[in-house]
Amino acid sequence: DLVYRKAHIIKGSATMVGKENIVQIAHLLEEYLASVKDGRATFTPKKFDLIYEGLDAIRPLVKEAIYGTLPNVDMDAVLSSLQFGVADVSDSDTISASPLESEPKIKKEEVETSTKTVQKKEKQIARALDAANKILHKESEEKSVVSSPKKYTIDTVRVDTNMLDDLMTQTGELTVTKLKIDKRFEEFDEMLFLLDEWKRGSVHRKRVIEELERSAKETQVENDKELTDIKKIWNEEEQLFDKVSNYLEKFKNNGYEDNTRLEFISKNLDAGIRKIRLVQLSTIFNLFPRTVRDLAKQTGKEVELIIEGGETTADKRIVEEIKDPLIHIIRNSIDHGIETPKERQNTGKPSLGIIELKAYQTATSIIIEINDNGRGLDIESIKKTAIKRRVCSPEALEKMSVNQIQELIFTPAFSTSKIVTEISGRGVGMDIVKNTVESLKGKIKLTSTPGMGCTFQLSLPFTLATIRSLVAVIDGVSYAMPTDFISSMVTVKREDIFPLEGRQTIKYNDKPLSVAYLFDLLELKGECNKTLKEMPCIIISSGGNTVGLFVDSLLGDQEIVLKPQCKILKRVRNISGAAILGTGEVCKVLNPSDLIKSASKQNWQIDTSLDDELDDTKKRLLLAEDSLTVRAQEKKILEKAGYEVIAAVDGLDAFNKLKLHKFDGVVSDVEMPNMSGLALAENIRKSKEYADLPIVLVTSLSKDEDKARGVKAGANAYITKGSFDQKILLEVLDNLI
Repeated sequence: DLVYRKAHIIKGSATMVGKENIVQIAHLLEEYLASVKDGRATFTPKKFDLIYEGLDAIRPLVKEAIYGTLPNVDMDAVLSSLQFGVADVSDSDTISASPLESEPKIKKEEVETSTKTVQKKEKQIARALDAANKILHKESEEKSVVSSPKKYTIDTVRVDTNMLDDLMTQTGELTVTKLKIDKRFEEFDEMLFLLDEWKRGSVHRKRVIEELERSAKETQVENDKELTDIKKIWNEEEQLFDKVSNYLEKFKNNGYEDNTRLEFISKNLDAGIRKIRLVQLSTIFNLFPRTVRDLAKQTGKEVELIIEGGETTADKRIVEEIKDPLIHIIRNSIDHGIETPKERQNTGKPSLGIIELKAYQTATSIIIEINDNGRGLDIESIKKTAIKRRVCSPEALEKMSVNQIQELIFTPAFSTSKIVTEISGRGVGMDIVKNTVESLKGKIKLTSTPGMGCTFQLSLPFTLATIRSLVAVIDGVSYAMPTDFISSMVTVKREDIFPLEGRQTIKYNDKPLSVAYLFDLLELKGECNKTLKEMPCIIISSGGNTVGLFVDSLLGDQEIVLKPQCKILKRVRNISGAAILGTGEVCKVLNPSDLIKSASKQNWQIDTSLDDELDDTKKRLLLAEDSLTVRAQEKKILEKAGYEVIAAVDGLDAFNKLKLHKFDGVVSDVEMPNMSGLALAENIRKSKEYADLPIVLVTSLSKDEDKARGVKAGANAYITKGSFDQKILLEVLDNLI
């Protein structure tokens, strides 16, 4: 009924403004909807297509009426399709004998004649309503003489969204001002403490005066003028002190009361304005069913979109900016994820693919999930694309986890599609999704199960006006880190930092974690204090990657108002913007995602300042092994045996480290990227300096010719992993060193 009435309203409105072409289309839509309403026909995909075709034709015609633009609408084709649809209700979508079955198709001339007849009747009705309105108006004027008129009220007003944005910014500034006032009260408490110190001193001075009086009596000195003057001054000071003390105490109590009231008002004002800006996610969610339907039809797939949580509300700006990322994800789900009906049936799945769009709130965030039951991500295809586009080397891919490989789809210009279409394959989309989510101070998480489907989870803040941040100090300057990206904060001892894969590493949750100095990542000038025995470390996570950042000290967390960069500095690496702290200090706000990228690109050489303190009393070994698991195991065995071990990720890394320190022996794998263990041994033997350096090869190659090649390259011992025994390795090293 509602859709039928809407079609009738469109036809009537178009009639009033003389848009005959819109009237003709709306009339045919109304005719078909009437047949459904009366039970003569039912909705089918074919009839939905006709309705959408009519609506798509009406839109440019409306723009023509408003803006004078030229519509690109073939009226003959549109009317022909709709006339066929109205007349053809005798197919499988009918549920009863339809009167339309026996009627001929509607001709264009008949439609125009019918339209003119309807217009004439509508004009007659309008004249009658006008006459009735005049009569009612006259009666209301007569009644107003004896009764008071009803008060006219306006329930709603339109407000420019820019004004709301400004108000939101001002409430954020009010929050910061409140923090400043709290800081002033801390200073006031310090002043009261000094006043108490003064009072304690006054007690001491009183004792001195009493001692002088006692001494004067003992010496029988009466009417000592100087002592009398001192007592007078002291009494006046005591009276003045009491007045100041009472005044300050009263000021303190009233100030705290006013500050509490200000906090109450500012919180209510902030909450009220945020509530005004809240928009239901259904505002954009309701746009997607048509998109899904059109794309499914275009790709020859059967897809159903299930929407949950459309009533969830979010800040207007977040709702506006998250629309395009959601469209990108849904398009990819249909094009890449959901299989064709035949493919799904061959794998035992129902032919209908499902995409679930779900929204809900947690205590700290708004969560939007897009889940499909398609084929999931193809890991091998992602690897091939990464190598082809030189995003990662084959060696780097081997060391990456499945989740890290999946995250590569967010790389710019990354596409696994074999063909380029208007839907996908152009290498744009997913990087825009990630960048947009991060610009909204949110996070995106990807999970995929081969053959089962894929899920994207977007975690977004409630508001963009203020953000909760941890304030850290580096070289005397404060920096703010958004707390949403902070996993933990730990204190790390210098002796707990060890080199792994050419990076400084700590043990965090029983796993190795790369760490870096925030001073180095920001490329600050000056001196970074890396000699502290214990250093605060902020553990941050973004996009499935985690890194630890060393800072000088932590000042605690607080609410800040993010000031975006000016146009000249619109994009500064590692920095999101600036903020004013409660102390009045201007503070740079860090970009966690950029910092993780900067840490991953940092020079892989180990900080030599840590190596300067290596224990020279121990025998030092250079361990070259490309497998993280084997390298960690061998390193642990050797260190337990009392050796100092420096690890290298391959032969080339080992050869470079050989030049930095003095070693007593080398333990190396044979098959490694960049430089093999055999090549490493040959290069070592070429230098007279290392002619007598013991070299032990530990490898899975067990053939006699492999051992012969090892001896020829210059190795002193050859141990196979198949029969590996740590006692043998330690005995060999003990004999050689």
